[in-house]
Amino acid sequence: MVIEVDNLGGKIVDKLPREHLLAIQSVCQFKVENSEFKAMQYSRKSRGRFQFDGYKKLFNIQTRRFPIGLLHRVVNICENQLGYKCDIKDNRIHLPNVYDYKYDASMPRDYQQQAIITSVASGNGILKIATGGGKTVVAGCTIGALKKKSIFIVHTRDLLYQAIGSFSRIFPEEKIGQIGDGVIDYQNITVATMQTLAILGDVEVGKSSDEDDTQDEAKIEATKLKREEFARYCATVQCVMMDEVQIVSSQTAQNVRFLFKSADYAFGYSASPWRDDGSDLAIEGAFGCRIVDITASELIRRGYLVRPTIEIHNTTYRFAGGKNYAEIYKNYIVENLQRNMQVANDAVKEYNAGMNTLILVTQIKHGELLAQIIQSMGIDVSFISGKSGMKKRSQAIQDMRDGKISLLIASTIADVGLDIPRLQCIVEAGAGKSSVTALQRLGRIMRTFEGKTSCKFISYRDTATYIDQHILHKINIWRTEEEFEIYEDQRRIY
Repeated sequence: MVIEVDNLGGKIVDKLPREHLLAIQSVCQFKVENSEFKAMQYSRKSRGRFQFDGYKKLFNIQTRRFPIGLLHRVVNICENQLGYKCDIKDNRIHLPNVYDYKYDASMPRDYQQQAIITSVASGNGILKIATGGGKTVVAGCTIGALKKKSIFIVHTRDLLYQAIGSFSRIFPEEKIGQIGDGVIDYQNITVATMQTLAILGDVEVGKSSDEDDTQDEAKIEATKLKREEFARYCATVQCVMMDEVQIVSSQTAQNVRFLFKSADYAFGYSASPWRDDGSDLAIEGAFGCRIVDITASELIRRGYLVRPTIEIHNTTYRFAGGKNYAEIYKNYIVENLQRNMQVANDAVKEYNAGMNTLILVTQIKHGELLAQIIQSMGIDVSFISGKSGMKKRSQAIQDMRDGKISLLIASTIADVGLDIPRLQCIVEAGAGKSSVTALQRLGRIMRTFEGKTSCKFISYRDTATYIDQHILHKINIWRTEEEFEIYEDQRRIY
């Protein structure tokens, strides 16, 4: 059986029995979140003419095509279950390596060096590297080893400038390009925001953060630029890298990845490369299977991260009001004075004990209320969100890095990419059950820093409907890391 592959996908050339095609499709599909509701919508829209079985299918039975990242799945089922011998006809474009980057090859740690070697050998894949493990160093040194014209894609402006700074240190003689925040500068190594790429490439993209305003600025940028110039640039890119692949929607990841049709190398990076909506397979289709798995526990044992203590504090206030999740969250979490006082007191206690402390919220109003309470205690505290403006939030983060402030409140913009090594304590004031944020937020406090021997993560066990299950879900996620210590009201539970 012949399978033709190009830079984006594969196609089974031979005609196969339908039952075999269905078998191949079964390993290239995933169940859509809220599939029952969406099936009802689809049926209503089509007036009952078509049925939706609840699965997103990445293998097309009619065309026999599939995303390149699923090649290993297709070959595996064809050879090991269906009895075919696969002959791969490689039609991929391999642009010549004309760049000889001078980069700091001494930077990678031993585990990072192995990740680089694996990446070069694999050509594509997803790298799971725990927060603080140096994903950007791995990506940069992989580019240096490949000698490819490369693009590194992020989803916020904060991450844009962090990545440019990291790559500038890895490649001291290279000018690092930028696509985003009003700048379009194509270079051999370029960092770009997802939103700007999507606008320039005229593809659909969702907002990756509830509060980040990058997309609005990307629309403004697009009015000033010629898409033809962007298309010419895309045709020259040889390696595509996407940071925090679990943050963006699976469709967005595919749409942006497929802009670069000539790229024969593709990598996705994340500390927690799975999605709560079950669409991991689509991410795999765009970038390939997981090729590296570096856990937080491994890095803790080797001294690269600080072991965290997780404290679960039971809330004492009982509240049963609210007709739906949004109402319950507003009444029980955001505007609950008793609970907010408990959160504020916990944070101030750690602050007074000399801990550099960050309070995390998911809604702007919640952050504003907590700031008012803490300020009423005579403590000067700032609240930053995507609405704060780049200058204000960058200054606040830098002040905490420099030790000028030791207490800060932040929205979901701090969930990923926040790099403050001296940070010792996070108080998770908001609720939620995301598997991604359960580890991402914890990773903010685990970076090593001179004199730092411990770190603490405080979360809450609430009794309100829906919300009471959130902490149980997160505890199960934290339990996957054997080096994490978990306490509930001072009693160790793991």
